[in-house]
Amino acid sequence: MEAFIATIGNGNMNVLKQEEEFSTIINAHKDKLYRICYGYCSNQADVQDVYQEVLIKIWKYLPSFKGNSKITTWLYRIAVNTCLTFVASQKKRQEHFAPLQEHLAHVDSTGNATEQKQSEQLQHLRWCIGQLPSMDRSLILLSLEGLSYDEISEVTGLTSSNIGVRLHRAKDKLKKMIL
Repeated sequence: MEAFIATIGNGNMNVLKQEEEFSTIINAHKDKLYRICYGYCSNQADVQDVYQEVLIKIWKYLPSFKGNSKITTWLYRIAVNTCLTFVASQKKRQEHFAPLQEHLAHVDSTGNATEQKQSEQLQHLRWCIGQLPSMDRSLILLSLEGLSYDEISEVTGLTSSNIGVRLHRAKDKLKKMIL
């Protein structure tokens, strides 16, 4: 990976090398990137569209990655910024999130009661996260991905101490919404 960063940092990446490195990076991080997109979208079609846009941006900007930050930080920044842009454009057209009942109506009723209850709880949590302001939502989603405050700081541009305070407040908001 270090040789790859040196190669792209010099602008000497050919297309075959870029395809190989792109595949390696995406295969290693696709689930995390997808979960970020999932956290911002209210339906599967939107998740797919935003995820595809994230991949396009990663491909487009991969040759310009200088290695000044970790590759994961760079990927998260692209994913979060793409998602925020998507949400902003959706809000201009229509209300982004449907009421909770619409979300719960999609729960598969064929599963056992425990699985259905867990699915409903997960859907409710997802809906609650979706109701948070964009930055709070970003902080929660990045925290759920296991990023440290320093890593979240690199993605969001906020200071680590500010992240701690804002993340605590966002969690409090979630608790109130959930209960």
